[in-house]
Amino acid sequence: MGVGGGFGAPDHRYYRVGVRRDPDPNAVAPKPFAEEINVDREEIWSDELQLFHNPNAKRPLSPDQFGITQHVFENGEARSIAPEKTVLAR
Repeated sequence: MGVGGGFGAPDHRYYRVGVRRDPDPNAVAPKPFAEEINVDREEIWSDELQLFHNPNAKRPLSPDQFGITQHVFENGEARSIAPEKTVLAR
């Protein structure tokens, strides 16, 4: 966000590395990634935001209300809902 806002030094290169969700339903591990950051890349504060739903909440939130990574319990099973390019760790 800083580089996109013009705060990057012009003689430096900036990279973002980590792991993303693998969309393959048979995947057992996330996918590593590395990308150069420049002023043309849009990054928003919610890119890596994750919401953990409380399975005992008196007033549960609907996962349909958010376009971010979410973790829910359904029928005793953990399930994650994530946009395609969700960053899990960096």
